[in-house]
Amino acid sequence: MKKLSIVLIAMILVSAFSTTVLAQPIKLRFAHNYPPHTALGKTFTNWAQKVMKDTGGRVEITVYGAGSLVNKPDEFYDATVGGITDMAYGQLNQVMDHFALDTGLTLAGLEWPHPWPNVDVRMRVYNELRQKFPIMQEKQKDVVLLYDIIMAPSVFHSPKKIVRIPNEIKELRVAATGWQVTLADVLGAKPAGIPGPDRYLALERGVIDGSWDLYAGMFAMKIIEVTNNFLEADFGDSSGIAIMNKNRFNALPPDIQKIILDNRGFGEQDWLRMALEETKMGREAAMKRNLNFITLTPEEKKLWRDALIPLREEWIKKQEARGLPARAFMNEMLRLTKQYR
Repeated sequence: MKKLSIVLIAMILVSAFSTTVLAQPIKLRFAHNYPPHTALGKTFTNWAQKVMKDTGGRVEITVYGAGSLVNKPDEFYDATVGGITDMAYGQLNQVMDHFALDTGLTLAGLEWPHPWPNVDVRMRVYNELRQKFPIMQEKQKDVVLLYDIIMAPSVFHSPKKIVRIPNEIKELRVAATGWQVTLADVLGAKPAGIPGPDRYLALERGVIDGSWDLYAGMFAMKIIEVTNNFLEADFGDSSGIAIMNKNRFNALPPDIQKIILDNRGFGEQDWLRMALEETKMGREAAMKRNLNFITLTPEEKKLWRDALIPLREEWIKKQEARGLPARAFMNEMLRLTKQYR
């Protein structure tokens, strides 16, 4: 009887230990390069908490912001695939090897039928293109799409020079990254590869004459203190994507996989909600300083539309050099935007 009791106690202890082990949450890491207090930083945390809640605490996602886990923005894809992080956010134009065709949707001058933040048509077109051009998914075969981040349109701003028409931007030194570099070239400006956090000093010291930024970013980085003129003219955006390591995703229980994928809509809409608030704060801050908001006439808007068309050909040329069906993609994207307009 004594031996039997010892065996029973051992079995109970083993069972309790196994239950404890099984009850441990699955721990995942989410990396991004933005300060936690910004709209982007907050929305990543909100999404992670929503997934944790929906899984009943079975998944625990730790969000590493401000480059604390993945320091360089252009390493977000490789860091995810390489296992440095399980999940990450990055801008499409930062990793052209994997998101070259995707960047077509961020170009200036596309005249989306519904302005940001009403991006239903944009997302419908995006998802149709993903289905019609399998190479987009093939280039991203090592990751799982968590959700899309559709940014607000970029605004051109300047401390001194007032720019109303395309000819007035020629020869200006402008901060530009990603596709904005080609945009500057097409418009005859002189692009300077100055990242967002460094633009305050560059504008203050006269190193650059202007920049393409978001109102939210200008507010967060206090750029509004050193600039004066704002031009909204369909300058495209710097949208991004949240991804997860595919092997890590496939190793999760099926019900948790479903919960993560089902929260795609939450991630996209929570971002738009918070970004709209931050954009409103940025614009209102500029208005309180009595800064100059340039209103274009119909004739001036047409000048910009015409001036931006060559950007499409430059984009096609560069993507075809990568062996991608860029012209077919552009034609289909324009057809779909016209169809849903």
